[in-house]
Amino acid sequence: MHPPQPKALQPYLFFSGVFLIHQYTQMMGWHVRILDHYLDPFLAVPVMMGTALLIIRLWRPNEVIYPTTNLLFTVGLILFFESGWFEDPRIHPDAWDIPGYIVGSLLFHFTINRPVEESPSHK
Repeated sequence: MHPPQPKALQPYLFFSGVFLIHQYTQMMGWHVRILDHYLDPFLAVPVMMGTALLIIRLWRPNEVIYPTTNLLFTVGLILFFESGWFEDPRIHPDAWDIPGYIVGSLLFHFTINRPVEESPSHK
């Protein structure tokens, strides 16, 4: 197993931290309507795919997730949460969630899902 490089973890930790802080504020009853409706779709792909990539990189440190996989995962999330298949009174699907998922997917691809730079000692 290979520990992840700290620099490669920074974007993932940022998005995960924002997600956890937002979940905590909701649990405490502190609500900001626009964040409550749109932050979770925006952060869903970076947090979920970032977690999967983190686990993969424990064994294959230079691995990246293919763009096709990212696209299919994002489309799957949109279909699952926005189509009404998933019923939860805390989720309010609307058309503005879809751009949130797409932008989150692009952020994952361009920030978290980057090839890890090898240090000179690993060459």
